[in-house]
Formats: sequence, C-alpha cells, structure tokens
Amino acid sequence: MESQKRSEELRAQRALCDLIRGDDSWEDTVVENIEEKYHRLVDYRHVSAMKAESPKVTKRRLSLRTLELIPQHKIARAIGNRSLTSELAKCCREAINEDLKERQAAVMAEAAEARKSIRKAQRGFTNFKTKMIALRYRDATVTASRRAMEKIFTSTTRISSLAMSTYRHMN
Repeated sequence: MESQKRSEELRAQRALCDLIRGDDSWEDTVVENIEEKYHRLVDYRHVSAMKAESPKVTKRRLSLRTLELIPQHKIARAIGNRSLTSELAKCCREAINEDLKERQAAVMAEAAEARKSIRKAQRGFTNFKTKMIALRYRDATVTASRRAMEKIFTSTTRISSLAMSTYRHMN
C-alpha cells in the first residue's frame, strides 16, 4: 500500500516537472533505450545466424577426412554406384559423429577450464550442435540434419542431370 502511494507521488512529481519544463523527455529516453536494446538483440541474432550458415564454420569444425568424404560421396552418387554410395554414406555419418564427439569434448573442456556449469554446457551443445554440419541449398535455405544433407547430394545430382538433359533437348 505504501509503495503504491510512493509510486503515485513519483509519477505526480515527474508530471509536474514535465509541465514546468514543457517536455516529455524521460518517456522518450525510455522508449529509445528499449528500441536500442531490441535492435542490438536483433543484430546479434542475425550475426549468429549468419555465422551458423557460413561454410567457414562448417569447415572449421569438420575434420579433413570428413571434408574429403563428402565430395567422394557426391561423385559416387552421380555415377550411380549404389554399393560405393552406401559405403561412403556410412563413412560420412561415422566421420561426422566422430567430429561431433570431438567438438563435444572440446566444449566440455572449455566449460571446465572456465569453471562454468558442465550441465549447461552440455545442454547448450545439444541444442546448438546442428551449427556444425549446416549446409546451404541452392535456394539459400539452410539445413543441418544428416538425412537432409544426404538428400541435398541426391537432389543436386538429379537437378544438375535433369538440367543438362533438358538443355541438350532444347538445342
């Protein structure tokens, strides 16, 4: 009850000061601060999304073995060799899982060195580990799942072969 009276008195004093000065500057500054914080948050989210989508992040977190296996898998898929394709797909999955385990160990080590909560670090890794294998479609959409990544290889091969066949028929 007493706090309500104080807040009402403060509002009345501010309103009286504003009438005397003839401006509502304190309200404007509050609104500007909120908008500024909101814009900073939006910018931060945008930068984080761009970092997650960039191929530099993916290449930095994937091992050289994995980066070599992915194009080999794509070539085998384009040739149509099913046994080699399935073998390379299996190797890609295993290599990506190994890279994820290494990354998780690095995240846990960083948390332990910084004396942060290991549970929070583990939860954060689980929530954000998809950044590691994010790939971009040709239409600029981003995917992070293993199955979607394999579908990308299949669809890009089919799209490129379909485009070449229609190009040949048009000429």
